[in-house]
Amino acid sequence: MAKNKKKNDLREYKTVPEPDREPSVLTLWVEKHKTGTAMIFLSLILLGIISFRFIPISLFPEAPYPGLTVETEYFGVGPEKIEEIITKPIEESVSTLGGIEHLFSVSEEGKSKVHIQFDQNADLEIKSLEIRDKVEQVSYKFPRETQKPVVLQYDPTQKPSFIIVPKSASLNIMEIREISDREIKKIIEGIPGVSEVVVAGGKPREILVSCDSQKMLGYGVDMNLLLSALQEGNYNENPGEVTEGNVQIPVYVKGRMRSLKEIESLSLRKDNSGKLVRVEDVAKVSFSYREEHSAARVNGENTVSIYVYRAGTANLLAVSDELKQELKKAENENLNFEMLYDQAETVTTAIRNFFFASSLGFLLFVIAASLIFQEFKSSRLFAFFLVCQFFIGSILMYFLKIDYNLVTIVGLILGCGCCLCVFISNRLFSDPEKNEKSIAITGEIFTTILLVSGVFLPILFATKELKSVYGGLGFVLSGNFFVSFLISITILPSFRGESGFKIGNFSVPKVLKTLISKADPLSFYVHRMKDDFIRRTLSLVFYAKENPRIFLSFYILFILIGIYFYLISKHEFINKVEEKQLIGNVEFPSGTSFARINNTTERIEKNLSELYNIKEVNSRVENGKSTIVVKFNESVSDVDEIGKELEEIVGDIKPAFIYFSGSNDEALLKEVTIDVIGDDLNTIDRITREVSSTAQGLLPNVRHVLLRYKPPREEVRVAIDKEKSESLGISSQDIGRLVRYGIQGGVATKFIEEDREVDVRIRYDSNFRDQFSDLKDYKISTEDGKSVPLLEVASLTRGTTPVRIYRKNKRRVLSFSLRIADMSLTEIIPKLEKLKQIELPKQYRIEFGDSLKKVLEHQKKMNFILSFAALILFMILASYLESLKGPFLLLSVLPLPLFLIIIFVYFIDIPLTIPVYIGMIIISAFAILEAFILRKELAPWKDRGEKFESGTMPYDLTEKIKSLSAKFFQLWFLIALFYLPSAFSFGTGSAMLKTVSITLILGLIGICFFTPIVFITLYLYPITIANTVIRTYRHGMDWTNFRIKELRGKIR
Repeated sequence: MAKNKKKNDLREYKTVPEPDREPSVLTLWVEKHKTGTAMIFLSLILLGIISFRFIPISLFPEAPYPGLTVETEYFGVGPEKIEEIITKPIEESVSTLGGIEHLFSVSEEGKSKVHIQFDQNADLEIKSLEIRDKVEQVSYKFPRETQKPVVLQYDPTQKPSFIIVPKSASLNIMEIREISDREIKKIIEGIPGVSEVVVAGGKPREILVSCDSQKMLGYGVDMNLLLSALQEGNYNENPGEVTEGNVQIPVYVKGRMRSLKEIESLSLRKDNSGKLVRVEDVAKVSFSYREEHSAARVNGENTVSIYVYRAGTANLLAVSDELKQELKKAENENLNFEMLYDQAETVTTAIRNFFFASSLGFLLFVIAASLIFQEFKSSRLFAFFLVCQFFIGSILMYFLKIDYNLVTIVGLILGCGCCLCVFISNRLFSDPEKNEKSIAITGEIFTTILLVSGVFLPILFATKELKSVYGGLGFVLSGNFFVSFLISITILPSFRGESGFKIGNFSVPKVLKTLISKADPLSFYVHRMKDDFIRRTLSLVFYAKENPRIFLSFYILFILIGIYFYLISKHEFINKVEEKQLIGNVEFPSGTSFARINNTTERIEKNLSELYNIKEVNSRVENGKSTIVVKFNESVSDVDEIGKELEEIVGDIKPAFIYFSGSNDEALLKEVTIDVIGDDLNTIDRITREVSSTAQGLLPNVRHVLLRYKPPREEVRVAIDKEKSESLGISSQDIGRLVRYGIQGGVATKFIEEDREVDVRIRYDSNFRDQFSDLKDYKISTEDGKSVPLLEVASLTRGTTPVRIYRKNKRRVLSFSLRIADMSLTEIIPKLEKLKQIELPKQYRIEFGDSLKKVLEHQKKMNFILSFAALILFMILASYLESLKGPFLLLSVLPLPLFLIIIFVYFIDIPLTIPVYIGMIIISAFAILEAFILRKELAPWKDRGEKFESGTMPYDLTEKIKSLSAKFFQLWFLIALFYLPSAFSFGTGSAMLKTVSITLILGLIGICFFTPIVFITLYLYPITIANTVIRTYRHGMDWTNFRIKELRGKIR
C-alpha cells in the first residue's frame, strides 16, 4: 500500500499548473482576415520575384578602393629626372588635401604615377576634382613635351571579369591583333557595364619611317627637320566660322595624310640645286608592326588576348550575356572567339554547387522529418515557406542594395537553417492536444532574432572592407530570420491542422515517397539514438546533481582547455578563396631583353604543360617580367602544396627566378611585405638586403625572400657640353630628340586608315642603331644648317640608373617580401617586431607593408567587434529578463559548445576565420534559444519553491526533461542534417560555406550534449552549486593558510 501511495504521490506532480498560452494579437488578426493576409503575402512574393530579377550578381562583395592615380608621361626621360621635375611637385601639391591615408609614387622611364589612397569614407568624385585642381596649379611648370596629367581611379586589386581569345584559321596573329584593336575593342567598350578593355599579344600595326643616317647627312636633313615636316604636313583644324547672311558656316583646314605615297612625297627642304628633298629620299616608308614588347600564350600557342574589366555596380550576368551576344554577331568565317575566362560562369557554377548542397541538405531534412514526425505535411509546408521567405527577403536585399554573391548566398543558406529552426520549433513546442495555432515560444524566438541581429550590428563599425564583405551576410541572415518569424506567427498557424498525413497515407511525389519508404528502416536507428541521448542526458543531470564538485571541475577544466586551444590556433581575418589556379611570377634582372624573357617563359610553360593534373597554362609576357597562370583540374585538392612542387619542376632558370602564389597569400600572411624608408637609394638598398637577411633568420619557415624592386641597370649617358652646343645654336632638346628618335624611335604623328588612327613612327634604320658605336657616328645640324658630329657637343659615358624610383608618403622606399609557410599571426608578429630594433642611420626607418597593417587592423577591429557583440548580447538578454543576474545563467551554456568547436577545428586544421566566428554566433543563438525554452518549461518547478535539491528528482520533472530532451534532439538533428552536405561542398568560393557548415555541425553536437546538462544543473540546483563553490573556496583557503603557517614555522 505504501509503495502504491508513493507512486501515486509522484504522479500528482503532473498537475503542475501552466500558464495559458494565448495566441498573439497578430495571429488572431490573421485568423479573422485570412484572405487579406494571403493577398498581402502574395503581393510581397510577387514584389520579391521582381526584386530578385534586378539584384546584381557578382563573385564576391566589392568595395570601391578609395584611391586615385595621377599619371603623367614625359617620353625619353629617366626615372631620376621624372622624380625631380614631375613626381615631387605633384606629391607636394596633392598632399595638402584632407583625408589622405597614404601617398605612393613610381617614377620610371618616361612616366610618373602618383597613387593617392584616401580614407574609406572619402567621396572619390569630389576628391578627383580637388586633385585635378591641385595638379593644374603645378603642371604649368612642367616641360613643354610633358603630356597633360591624367587622373584615374586606382584599384590595385582589380582583375578582369572576362578574358577573350580571338581565333582564326586564315588570319595570322598580326591581323587578329589589328582587328581586335580596330573593331572588337570598340564593340566591347560599347557594352553597358564595361569599364575598360585591354588588348595584349601580337604586334600593333603602324607606319615606320626608317631613316638612313648617311642619306640624311648627305641631304642636310636631321631628325628635328623630319619630325617637324611630318607633324606640320599632317594637319587638320577648325580655325573658326564665316558668316554668310544669317548663317554661320564652319571653316575646316584639312591636310591629313591618307596614303603612304603622301608621306613619301612630303617635302623637307631644297638642296643646293634647288631640287626638293622628299621623305622618300632619306627614309623608307612602309606598314610595319611595332617591335614586340608584350606577348600572350594559351597552352604554348601565341594568341591575342582581350581583357575586359567590369564596372563595380554592373550586373555581372547581364554584362556576360550581352558580351556573348556581341561576340556572336562579330563572328564570321574568318574569325571566332573563345571565352578563356568568364567570371559569370564561375559565379553560376559556384551558385549551382551551393544550390545542390542546400537542396540535398533539405532532401535529407524532409526524409528525416517525415520519419521522425511520421507525417509529411510539415515538410511540405516548410519547403513552401522557405521559398516565400527567400523572395520576401529579396525585397530587403534590393532596397538595401545588397547584391547576390558567394558571401550573401552563404548568408541565405544559413538563413534557411535558421528558418527551419523557427518552423520546427513551431511544430515541436505547440501543444497539439490543445490545437494551439500560435507558437508557444514566440517571445523567445523573437529575442533570439534580436540577439543574432545585435551580434552583427558591430560590423557596421568595422573597416569598410570587413563591412562590405560580411555586412550583407548579416543583413541577409537577420532579415530572413525575421521573415520566417513573421511567417510562423501569421501564415503558418493557419495551415496547421489537428493531424498530419501519416506515412503511407499521404499524397507525395512518387520519387520522394520511394526514398522515404527506403529510408524507413533507418527510423529505428534514429529513435534508438534519441532514446540513448535522453538516457545519457538524464544520467548526466543526475550525476551532476549528486557530484557538483566534479561537474564544476569539468566545466572549468573544459573552458581552460578551450582557451588554450584558442591561443594556439591559427587566426586568419579573411576568408580563403578556393581557386583551382596558381600564379607564377617570373622575375628577371634589370636590362634583360624581351627576347630572353619570352624564351625563358616559353620554356617554363613547356615544362608545366606536361603535368597530368594541369588543365591550362596561360602566360602574359612584358618588359622585365612575365606572369604564368596555371589552372588545375577539379580533382586537385591542395593547390598551395602543389606550388612547391611546381617550383621544383621548373628547375634552374638563372638568372631568372620564379615563385608561385595564390590570390589570398598576402591576406593570409603567406606573403609579408616590409618597407625600408629613407633618402639615398644605395643606402636603402644596402639596408633592405641586410634586413631581409635578418628577417629570414628570425622566421624559420621562410620559403623565399623577394626584393620588390629591380637593381640599377647599366646605361649610356649623353653629357651635353652647354657652351659648345649653345655657340652652335643647338639646344639640349635638339640633342635629346636626335638620340631618342634615332635609337628608340617615336611617334611623330597619326595616320588615318579606314577611320582608324595608325601611329607614324620615325627612327634610324637598324643598321645605324644596333651598336653602342653607332651613337658616335650620329650628327646633328647647327643653326646655320651645317652638320657636326654628336661627340663635338656631348660626351658618351657608361653608368647605372635605377629602373624605378618608389616613394611612400614623400620619402623614397624599397620593399622586400617574405614568402612564409605554416605560421600564424601570433607567431609572425613578435618575430617581425624585432626588425624595428635594428639600428639604422638617422632619417631611415622600417615599416610593415600595407597587407600586414591591414591584417593587424582587422585583428583589432575583430577584437572590438567580439567584445561589443558580447556586450550587446548581455544587454538584450538583460532587457528581456528584466534582470542583471539572469543573463549570466543563460550565457553559462555558451562556453562548452563554443570551445568544443575551437578544439575540433584545431585538430582538423581549420584556422579561426570570420566564417568560424559567424558559425559560432549562430550556435550561440541556438544555445540561448534552448536555454530560453528550458527556462520557460522548467519554471513551474522552480517557482513552486520545492525543496528537492537534497532529495531525488520528482517523477514529473524527470518526464519533462525526457520530453524536452527528445524535442531538442529532433530539432538539432534535423538542422545538422540540413547543413551536412554543405560541409562537403567544393569548388570556387566553397571554402566559406564549408567552414561555417562544419562549425555549425560541431556546435549543434555541443549543444545537444552540454546545454541541457549545464542549464538544468545551474537552474534547478543553484543552492547545491553555490554551496559547493563556497566549500571548495573555504577548503582552498584553509589549505593555503596551513601551507603559509608551515612555511613560517620552517623559517623560524
